Amino acid sequence: QVYSKVADVSNLSSDQENVGKLYVTNIRVVWFSDKSDNYNVSVPYIQMKVIKIRKSKFGSALVIESSQRSGGYVLGFRAMPLERLQGIFKEIQSLYLVFSASPILGVDVTNVDLSVSY
Repeated sequence: QVYSKVADVSNLSSDQENVGKLYVTNIRVVWFSDKSDNYNVSVPYIQMKVIKIRKSKFGSALVIESSQRSGGYVLGFRAMPLERLQGIFKEIQSLYLVFSASPILGVDVTNVDLSVSY
C-alpha cells in the first residue's frame, strides 16, 4: 500500500544530487530518478538499521542505513524545505515502527487445532 508519493526528492549518492520521486509504502521506501529509468533505490523496512536526519554537504538530509546483512548501505535524500524533509522522516519512522511490531513477510499463517478428542 502506497502512503506517500513525494516529488522533487534528491538522492545524494555519488557526491551529486539526482532529483526524483520518493514513494513510502507499508513495506518499503522506494526512490526513482526523474532522468534515468534504471537509477532507483528500494529499501524494505526489514533491512533498515537506522533512519535519521543529519547534516550533509547539501544541507539537512534524510539518512537510511541498511543492515550489514543487506549490504550496509548509507543512503541520503534531500527535500526542501526542512519541514517537508522532517514530515517524510516522521512518516517513514512511524511506518517502520508499525512494520517492526508486525512484519509483513508475504505469508499468512493460520493456526488450526488438529487435535482429535474421542
